[in-house]
Amino acid sequence: NTEWGLDEKTFSNGVVYSDLDNDGDLDLVVNNLEDRASIYRNNSLNTNFIGFELTAKDNQIPVGTRIHLKYSGKYQMQELNLSRGYLSSVSPRIHFGLGDTPSVEEVIVEWPDGTQSKLENIQSNTYNKIAYNEISTIKTNKKEVLEPIKALVSSENKEPLSTVEKITALILLLTVGFLGIHKFYLGQIGLGILYLFTGGLFGIGLIIDLIKLLTNNYEK
Repeated sequence: NTEWGLDEKTFSNGVVYSDLDNDGDLDLVVNNLEDRASIYRNNSLNTNFIGFELTAKDNQIPVGTRIHLKYSGKYQMQELNLSRGYLSSVSPRIHFGLGDTPSVEEVIVEWPDGTQSKLENIQSNTYNKIAYNEISTIKTNKKEVLEPIKALVSSENKEPLSTVEKITALILLLTVGFLGIHKFYLGQIGLGILYLFTGGLFGIGLIIDLIKLLTNNYEK
């Protein structure tokens, strides 16, 4: 496109996008083989955006973090992943185009460890810095799903597990055991031992609980 300046004849093997001039739209940097890089400025007008800069609890870039936006009945999601093409890395900012939307009703940051941060009513045309340690976090479903197994092996658990929890744990135990036997069959002795040992850690407690369940021998 001549108007955009993209008619330059080059041999290119990498391209990244980033808001180089902080005006809210994404510019392009193209890596040209044995030549200077090409930089293309985006001059878009009359559109809104919102951006985020994330900092993990160890002050590192939290690759794998997902940001969910809800606004005006719409939904967007992006995952922080810096790799783009051959030896290319984009800006660690996460950028969303919003069209003519003036604000975002809800922002949920899903960190790699499974916790979430929630923000509400964020103005558009802003870059927002979000640090893991500075925003209250909430549990996700992923954490809650792990609770039955954790309760099964914990010595501090005083309440009996529900029938659904026991059946879920039993299915998981049988799956782990099957994988262990399968690894032995394939000649992968180390992995087989690991799977069977892992299943055995909570398998004894599960069997005891199942016996109590079948005999209705729980203390009231």
